[in-house]
Parts: sequence; C-alpha cells; structure tokens
Amino acid sequence: MDSAGQLQLAIVDDDDSVRKSLRRILDSSGYRTCAFASGEEFLSSGHDGCFDCLILDIRMPGMTGFELQQKLEASGSTMPIIFVTADPDPCVQFNNNRRKAPVLRKPFEAATLITAIRAATIG
Repeated sequence: MDSAGQLQLAIVDDDDSVRKSLRRILDSSGYRTCAFASGEEFLSSGHDGCFDCLILDIRMPGMTGFELQQKLEASGSTMPIIFVTADPDPCVQFNNNRRKAPVLRKPFEAATLITAIRAATIG
C-alpha cells in the first residue's frame, strides 16, 4: 500500500490540539485517520487491528506509548508505529532504540511525518 488514500492511520495522543492538528495534516494528505485520547481508548475501540500505521505519543497519563506498543506486540500485532514526543529526556530515545520505531520530536514538519509514514508502511 503506497497510496495515501488506501492507508488507515490511528493517532493516539492525550493532547487534543495535537490530535486535531495531526488529523488535519494527514486527512489533507489523503490518509484516512481515527484519533484516540489514550492507549486505553484505542484498545477499547476494538479497531486496533484495522490500521496500517499508528502515530503514538510516548508520554501520556495512564498507559504510555511504550506500554501500548508492548500490549499490541503481545497480541501479535505487527502494525508499524511512529512515536511522537515533546519529551527532551534522552532516556526516551534510549528506550525506543530497543523498540525499532522512529521517534519524531514535537514540533515536526508535516513532510517529516509523511516521510516516516511512507517508510513504515512500504514493504
């Protein structure tokens, strides 16, 4: 699937303004999106197997992005994940290196996100 219009993306971020901004960017780029305010909301939606890629905030109240990733992997999910964070803590990058998923530091350019999605969903 290399056409944006064919890809269904999930956005999980506790910040309402970030969710809205990411949806606007991705929808205007031809992607289909659903947004969730937490990892728990995402899992309880029952749609966790319906997405081609997950845009996932690392630091959220309740379940963190890393914890959600672990739950998805434990259930057998191979859905690509792109982490996003405003956290400057170098431990975040260290922890992510074990997870083999790209991390985009907020704020980032729309083109950077689109490039990351294409790289994650091709192949």
